[in-house]
Amino acid sequence: MVETAKTKRLWGVFSFALLLSALVLFFCSKCSPAYPLNDWPDANVFFSAGKAMLQGKVIYRDLYDHKGPLLFFLHALCALVSTKSFIGVYFLEILTNALFLLIAYRLITLYADHRLALCALPVMAVMLYTSISFQMGDSAEELTLPMVLWPLYQLFVSLRTREGRTTRSQLMVAGFLLGCVFWLKFTLVGLPAGICLMLAWLGWKRSGLKGAAIDIGWMFLGFVLSTLPWILYFVAVDGLLPFLKVYLYDNLFLYAGDKEALTLTAQLKAIIKSVLFWLRDNPGYTLPLLISAVWLSLSKRFSWTEKIAWALGAFLNMITVFFGGRYYLYYGFAFAAFLPLFFIVLGQWLESREAAAGHDAGPAKKSSPKAWAGIAALTALCIALCPLLSPNIQKGFLWERDQLMQYRFAKIINQRENPTMLNYEFLDWGFYTAANVAPHLKYYHLPNMPLDELRSEQDRYVREGLSDFVVTRRPLREDLAGMYTLVDTCPASEGLWFTDVYLYQLTSQVTP
Repeated sequence: MVETAKTKRLWGVFSFALLLSALVLFFCSKCSPAYPLNDWPDANVFFSAGKAMLQGKVIYRDLYDHKGPLLFFLHALCALVSTKSFIGVYFLEILTNALFLLIAYRLITLYADHRLALCALPVMAVMLYTSISFQMGDSAEELTLPMVLWPLYQLFVSLRTREGRTTRSQLMVAGFLLGCVFWLKFTLVGLPAGICLMLAWLGWKRSGLKGAAIDIGWMFLGFVLSTLPWILYFVAVDGLLPFLKVYLYDNLFLYAGDKEALTLTAQLKAIIKSVLFWLRDNPGYTLPLLISAVWLSLSKRFSWTEKIAWALGAFLNMITVFFGGRYYLYYGFAFAAFLPLFFIVLGQWLESREAAAGHDAGPAKKSSPKAWAGIAALTALCIALCPLLSPNIQKGFLWERDQLMQYRFAKIINQRENPTMLNYEFLDWGFYTAANVAPHLKYYHLPNMPLDELRSEQDRYVREGLSDFVVTRRPLREDLAGMYTLVDTCPASEGLWFTDVYLYQLTSQVTP
């Protein structure tokens, strides 16, 4: 009977999280139907590759980009919903963030009253999704949130209610989700790796070296289960070597090494500098995280094991996310998984205030109509704040498609039946999406990878006239432009795009 009531409550919380995610993301994510286009390059790179995969292209073998295969597979699923817009990605974001909020609720209720946990969800949503690090929606960091928060929650369940005992299924799931994160974007493995280390330590503490080895074995089995489908897929399509070469070799030895080699001291300085930039740029949730860290270190309400678990996860996350010494705005969103700690700390502070005032909190009481009304009012307030706080609102919300250069070019491109195009010498800005064209060439855009063949192959594509249309940010060089005619130019516009953009068409197709 108790389990039935708990299950009903969790389904209710999940329904609330779904509605909350849909409404908040409607304003904050450029994948929502309120925006004509998500013009963030990263989102378009993923989506364009996903569309091409539906047409039989194999990522890494036929399409070059260096993110993980799971990320492209998820976007191929989204493209099944629509190849013309990001509505499928919007649905994926709603589900992802609803799961994240549900797990956050369960984590908070390990320490605090469920009413506080419910109030935390809309506040957490507005803190995170109106931040600069959220970017325009659809980052790899966003999509991994439930994958990293679930094993973290299970770890604290073990620490608080099972006296450190773990189960085989828990260990396998932790390893499996570590693998999912690794094959989505491996720089995000810091927190799940820290969780796995803590689980191995619990095994050692319980049964010595043998216990640790057994638990590591179960986690490794989970990792293998998340890896095997990719190995089998790429073997089946004759793409295993390109997969390993691009995702592992290029990322580790080219992308991470395209800057001058740094000494260990310089590397640490670069990491610290990146962390400070992230803290500065996202005060809406980084200040609460700093408050949480201070409380955690001083509080006697957490065991040393719990403190170590939080600290180890944060430290490893910092190392893996910022290891390259770079700082991109969206990197710090990987730390959103730590935000539930702030509401745990808040709950502890409120309890200490009640205790100091001589009030015994006692067992959790049923929520009164007045409490539900307060939660509803808080939720409405947080949703109302989203269009006021989100940096995306002024750059596309409720705009007409005609206001965007991507759709201006799309009108010309779509005059030709089954057109092909090339995004030449810059990242994918959404021209493939707006024109509903899937990439047909391997180097369909110019990623941030110091690989000579990227530019040389793109030059060859233009020189040989392999695409009906070419979109570029500067006029084609004379030695490349022989087969193309300039058909349109969009001038730079401050706040929208920062450079002129040119559309070329094969001269043989241009109507005199």
